[in-house]
Amino acid sequence: MSWRSGRSQRAAGSASEPASVDSAAAEREAIRRLVRAPGEARGLRPAAPDEVARLRDFFGRRVLRAYVDDYILGKYLRHVEIAGEWPRDTAPEDYLGSPRHTVLDDTSSIYLTDSGEGEVWSVYFVGRVRRAWRGPNGWDRIVVIFNGEHHRFVTGFQPEDGDEYVASQGGFWLIAQ
Repeated sequence: MSWRSGRSQRAAGSASEPASVDSAAAEREAIRRLVRAPGEARGLRPAAPDEVARLRDFFGRRVLRAYVDDYILGKYLRHVEIAGEWPRDTAPEDYLGSPRHTVLDDTSSIYLTDSGEGEVWSVYFVGRVRRAWRGPNGWDRIVVIFNGEHHRFVTGFQPEDGDEYVASQGGFWLIAQ
């Protein structure tokens, strides 16, 4: 049996599998284009409301994990237990919920930059820190960063200088129409 014929036999067992794989790959590429288009226009191309909604939904529901794993636990330890940006009694699940809320919140701003290594686009979601999220060393703004090309959650934290920290990253604020 050749590899090609074996693949066909497996695909025949699940009619929806190839379509879902193709649609997932197509969606990832569409999101990459959605990040790159305003990025390459350096902020001169406003984003349509449906594009902004799609970015929020994709990064908030698909990229940001639905559960606490070792990576999220590492971010929790750094920003909650060590830095004290969130209250000490914040559970790991609650820490994970605050970046998700920020990404999905229509009042949060979006910032794009390709100033990092290899000119890979990063997507920053920037929102207001809720009272319940502010720890002893917390600040007014929460920043949630994703790798916009590879669709990975980077971090969620509360920088001391908020919007100024974000604006210093060499990118621009995404303007919605």
